[in-house]
Amino acid sequence: MGGDLTVVSELGKGSTFTARLPEHPTPSAAPPEPTHALPVAAAKAPAPRTGVVLVIDDDREARELIVDRLARHGFATATAADGMEGLQRARELKPAAITLDIEMPGLNGWSVLAALKEDAELCVVPVIVIAALGSELKKASRSGRPRA
Repeated sequence: MGGDLTVVSELGKGSTFTARLPEHPTPSAAPPEPTHALPVAAAKAPAPRTGVVLVIDDDREARELIVDRLARHGFATATAADGMEGLQRARELKPAAITLDIEMPGLNGWSVLAALKEDAELCVVPVIVIAALGSELKKASRSGRPRA
């Protein structure tokens, strides 16, 4: 089908996962062979206080789509409509994970991510960066592409 998944990780600082998927995947005859992965050191992070995934996105349709997908897989969710509200909700909820839109007016996603990583309690919370626009996510959902 094509695409690429990479991870860059630094102990004590965090990890960056990058997934590149083709807009129009081509079928493949056989699955690719996995590449050798380095062992991951066990992190000693405090357990989150709740099992909630916080969805931070200024686009209402994108928030609804992400919440719907997470709910289908049994995740409890909370939402925030902008960066400032997202930081406030994160501090209140201590979520298990955060999805974060980058393109937001006011406090953008990069600024929110920086504030989260500087916070002693929130720096261990995994953050999934969403770089697609909400309308593009919705369009992909309606196109019949496989759903997460």
